[in-house]
Amino acid sequence: MSGWIEVLAAKERMTHERASRRHQRQGDAARSVMYLASVRMLVPGDLDLLSPDMRVAVVEDLLWSIEALRWVDRKPRAWHRRARAQWRDEGNALADKLDRIRHLAGR
Repeated sequence: MSGWIEVLAAKERMTHERASRRHQRQGDAARSVMYLASVRMLVPGDLDLLSPDMRVAVVEDLLWSIEALRWVDRKPRAWHRRARAQWRDEGNALADKLDRIRHLAGR
């Protein structure tokens, strides 16, 4: 997959993974982890244990997830060709951000 289609697929995975984790029991603080939805990766919840690049990846993942959810909600109708083309360009920009996050996370 490439470009905005990859962003749609990642958003779909985020939705399903969030629903499945909702039913899991919470672990204690010693086992706390954060889930990076964009790269499907668990990282330690303690930021002191993370490298500087991984800290940036955590923040970028959060921002990317919010932008991806908002982007999908703004999908214009098919007959609005100019708006649809601009929307796809925004999706391609999100896909580029996804590649940057993967690079930062070492994926």
